[in-house]
Amino acid sequence: MHLAAHYQHTHCLLVSKIFRHHSADLLCVAGTDGTLLILDLTDLLASLFSPNTVKHDQLPCLTKIVQHQSGVNSLDIRSEEDNVIIYTGGDDNSVVITSLSVTDWTIFYQMRYPQLHSAQITGKPTKFPSYIYSEIDGVNSLFVYNFLRS
Repeated sequence: MHLAAHYQHTHCLLVSKIFRHHSADLLCVAGTDGTLLILDLTDLLASLFSPNTVKHDQLPCLTKIVQHQSGVNSLDIRSEEDNVIIYTGGDDNSVVITSLSVTDWTIFYQMRYPQLHSAQITGKPTKFPSYIYSEIDGVNSLFVYNFLRS
């Protein structure tokens, strides 16, 4: 975590999540500037169990995404066959759902629900295969989504 904060992010980190996509171990970090970074931990973790210690002074950054206007407080991730879906809630009272293509780590589709709540979103959204549920400030929100590929 120190490596991600020191070498990649220029603002304070608020949330992070380690996840696996196929055989890659990845770290998603989000900060007070509203951006997400996805860092590749695979080589670093493999070197921990190697007799030849490899020095890693910087984690490879796969992508940087502007997700919110300000801090990202809640983060959840679902890894699928050819994409990664990222769910976030932020200081800007918005919920954002982003689908990333894992072939080149670019945004395939992004849905923004601005000013969804009257307070900053600090709770973790609950996700299911094709909908997301959030409950903050007495408002219950259920989103149904489908990323269609042409």
